[in-house]
Amino acid sequence: MKHYPKERKDAVIAKMANHPSLPQLAEQEGISLPTLYAWRRKAVSVLKLGTSRLAALPAKTRAHVQDIQTTTDRTLLGGLLR
Repeated sequence: MKHYPKERKDAVIAKMANHPSLPQLAEQEGISLPTLYAWRRKAVSVLKLGTSRLAALPAKTRAHVQDIQTTTDRTLLGGLLR
């Protein structure tokens, strides 16, 4: 599995919110379609975590999720929740 830098991954996830076609975006970015679907699924699940569910997570996992939530622009990802 290819590793992508966090900055690149975050930029591509942000593009997903306003891009009409994931297959086209995958081709443009040179990233496999299954990878984009996995990234979108994870981003959506992180955004949907409520405070009570977040509190129930182990401390290390909770810190990781909170980091993702604070570093990801929620308004850009709003398009992913359609």
